[in-house]
Amino acid sequence: MKAKSITSTITSINLSKRARKLLLTTFPNAINIIYLQAIKYLINKIVLKKIFLLQISLLFAINITAQYKPLVYNVYMHTGMIVKNWLTDDFPKRYPSALLELNLSKQSLGSENWHQYYGYPQVGLSIFTGYLGNQKEFGSPFGIVPTITLGALKKEKWDWKLTIGMGLTYFTQPFDSITNPHNILIGSSITNLSFARFWVNRTINENISARLGFTVMHASNAHYQIPNVGMNIPNFSVGFSYSPTDFSIIEKSKNKISNKRWYFNTRLGYGIHEFAETIKPVGTPKYKIYVFSPYMSKRVGNLGQIDIGASIKYYESFYIKNIELELFPSFEKKYASVGSLMLGYEFLLNRFSLLAQGLLDVYNPFYIAYDEYMTRGKNYRLFLETWTSSRLGLQYYFWDTETRKGPNTFVGLFVDANFGEADFVEFSLGFKF
Repeated sequence: MKAKSITSTITSINLSKRARKLLLTTFPNAINIIYLQAIKYLINKIVLKKIFLLQISLLFAINITAQYKPLVYNVYMHTGMIVKNWLTDDFPKRYPSALLELNLSKQSLGSENWHQYYGYPQVGLSIFTGYLGNQKEFGSPFGIVPTITLGALKKEKWDWKLTIGMGLTYFTQPFDSITNPHNILIGSSITNLSFARFWVNRTINENISARLGFTVMHASNAHYQIPNVGMNIPNFSVGFSYSPTDFSIIEKSKNKISNKRWYFNTRLGYGIHEFAETIKPVGTPKYKIYVFSPYMSKRVGNLGQIDIGASIKYYESFYIKNIELELFPSFEKKYASVGSLMLGYEFLLNRFSLLAQGLLDVYNPFYIAYDEYMTRGKNYRLFLETWTSSRLGLQYYFWDTETRKGPNTFVGLFVDANFGEADFVEFSLGFKF
């Protein structure tokens, strides 16, 4: 027998009209209050209220709740074990982890074109905390991650869904050369946190569903502070979802996007990193990186746009090492830059975009000279790190990317890497003409 929804249950109870109306109108608001109070409790419990960025994210979650009615409340429990991804006898002991995730999402209903093109996804915010399997050396995490769930509006009894997210997390026990020397995975208190989850959904009734899935999490500070091996955790996940409303699609007709002309873009970027290997030396100075990237972009299909152009990066660390090692006497600044050809793609979600770019480093004199100086030899990995790099991250456009045909302005947050090794975190400001 099919389970009744909460609203239908309330309706069926023999109550006065006034009492019934009060329950039906106040129940969703009560859920909102309870859910946000739980989030606030977690923040205070982990004693992170001094971190401004996390407070801003809480306000963002409250803002979502205030503005949007089609909300979905999700709770997940994850259990797994940190992967031993570095060969050393001093690797911290690992035990099964137990992580809690609270997620508040908005269900898209087709009012904008991208809702329909991406299959009516849910866009939300997740908060992570829990036990990593070694409290003394790994401590506890507290993460805030924007998420998007594809296939979210499927209503079959059994169906599958994919959720991806990218945000930040705070670790209570990062590496410390004196008090915590074995945690080579996490070198700083605040790092990137990215995850992907594939899961099966079992609909119980029109409001409640159960989930079972597999989640892969990755945390890294993108070479901001050494050591930076990175933390990888594969998890088995179980969860439940509650939606106060039985959603209905308000738009099914896909409007063709006509604005597909070529645009000229310029991006100015700024980053910071340490000039070091993955785990040593520790405690070295932090150096600045400046990025200038001119490129052309054009909408291709309905999901996004291609980017074709160039990128020039100036490394303060290369300049300093040029002086120290006398690799290029009298030309220290000239040979402290990297010039690249760039090809990329942006998945556009109205004002937001997920950007991935691959770069061919056609001008990289310092890296080549440094390899020879350090007599590191030649192998395929060093070759790829010398000649290839990448950029992956999020962008926000000040104006709608679908309808606006004039200039636009955007900001971005990226992880830049040499082949597969993180190089630096980049903050950028760009203009589209």
